[in-house]
Amino acid sequence: SSPSIRVAILLSLINVFTPILAALLGKTLEERKISLQSGLACVLALVSTVYAIAGGDIGNVASAGPSVGDLEAIAAAFVYSSTKVRLGSLTKVVESSTLNAGRFL
Repeated sequence: SSPSIRVAILLSLINVFTPILAALLGKTLEERKISLQSGLACVLALVSTVYAIAGGDIGNVASAGPSVGDLEAIAAAFVYSSTKVRLGSLTKVVESSTLNAGRFL
């Protein structure tokens, strides 16, 4: 697959990272509670991502290892997910105008 398709697939890890980070870093019990369906969906998304990157051969991923671009895409997905989780907590306690003004810093 082309590098751009590979990166797009890796960015779908947002769907895996966001619930995991919410469960670990959520400020309230409600934010940390992840349903069984969400947990199963995370596992399915992770397996599907690995399968798609491997081109159908899981051994291919283990033998080749990630490229620098792969690691950057995974890091981007992680940072985006952590931002979503953190902003989700902040929107409940910080005025929206303050959050909006902060994006221009």
